[in-house]
Amino acid sequence: FFSSRRRHTRSSLVSWARRCVQETAYKGEFKDGKFNGKGQMIFTNGGQYAGDFVGDQYNGNGVLYFCNGEKYEGEFKDGQFHGKGIKYLSAVSYTHLTLPTK
Repeated sequence: FFSSRRRHTRSSLVSWARRCVQETAYKGEFKDGKFNGKGQMIFTNGGQYAGDFVGDQYNGNGVLYFCNGEKYEGEFKDGQFHGKGIKYLSAVSYTHLTLPTK
């Protein structure tokens, strides 16, 4: 089933993604009233996320489709791009790799 839950734009996403994300509906697993496990989030502007959630945030592997047609496929942690991933632009793609800090 889909659960409508309006929230503010996810402040934890990088600024170029922030303008495209407005949550409207979620379909997937819950734990303790929060998005947890596999799920899909659909946004009013046509974007969507499909992948892993932990505690209402993108965590693990997923695909984020932006309203402008771009796509990020890879790893997330605490709602942010983290680890290995690829961002697909209109005709170009590049690899994003977050290295551990000491």
